[in-house]
Amino acid sequence: MARATRIEACVALVASMAALAGRARAESILPPPSASAVDATLYDLAVGYQRQQDVFAAREGGLSLDPFVKPADMKLVRDFFGQKATDDFQKFSGRHPYDVLERFDEYGDQGNFAGVAAVGAAARYIVLRAAGGDAAEIARARDAAVRAAKAWHVYGAIGGRGVVARGVRKTSPESAGAPPSPGPLPTLVPLKDASGALPPKTGSVWRARL
Repeated sequence: MARATRIEACVALVASMAALAGRARAESILPPPSASAVDATLYDLAVGYQRQQDVFAAREGGLSLDPFVKPADMKLVRDFFGQKATDDFQKFSGRHPYDVLERFDEYGDQGNFAGVAAVGAAARYIVLRAAGGDAAEIARARDAAVRAAKAWHVYGAIGGRGVVARGVRKTSPESAGAPPSPGPLPTLVPLKDASGALPPKTGSVWRARL
């Protein structure tokens, strides 16, 4: 009798937990920007990092890189990050973002650094959409996540079956009339030799696409 009572109690508890699960809510560790307790300094810092990603770091192909700013343009870039009127660098300065960059770096570590940033791009889109944020901001977040996903497809497919790239980069402008990526382009080595075999690895080299 006691055993039957315990079983019934357990069944009742599970049913109660299942019913509660549909109504359960949890507070986030950090409040959203609309919350009264939001840390304004932290939010502004996050907005600045996002601006860096969108305008410079992920500009070339959707994957986060390390942008190196020309010394002569450091003040201009700082002023851009110091204002809140626009996220459009070309509108702010009259110059293309590539015009103030010496080069990008960390192409060879994209699977690590760019991978983390790509997860962040997807998470940002998911959170903004779930929270019912500004439609234009959600659209920009979705575009960033889709660009990253497309770039990862190239990353995995560009070398053909059995070849995984360590990094990928553009060798031509993003559109007609657009400037090329900053910095000198590397010398491209054919992916396969005349017989169709992969040449022996002799260090870090840039290979042409398949």
